[in-house]
Amino acid sequence: MWALLAIVFHILLVMIPLLIVFRHRVIFIAICIVLVLIFSMFIVYDTKVIAGGEKYGLGFDDYIVGALLLYTVRKIFLLNSNFYNAIRI
Repeated sequence: MWALLAIVFHILLVMIPLLIVFRHRVIFIAICIVLVLIFSMFIVYDTKVIAGGEKYGLGFDDYIVGALLLYTVRKIFLLNSNFYNAIRI
């Protein structure tokens, strides 16, 4: 999973300067899609950590830490709203 995340991150490093230079809607939509994929991978990993499937798992009393780990769901909703707003315009 980390190798896939590194590949997506490098694609994002190329796309952001393109957006700064060209300011095109298609590039913005592509960046939103890539960011949603990145944050989705983080949610999968954080859920696995919360469930205790990894070497590092959360205990019964770590519910606040678990809620903070899943806070990236908010970022996905914001990116999706930006994505749909860019398509509509």
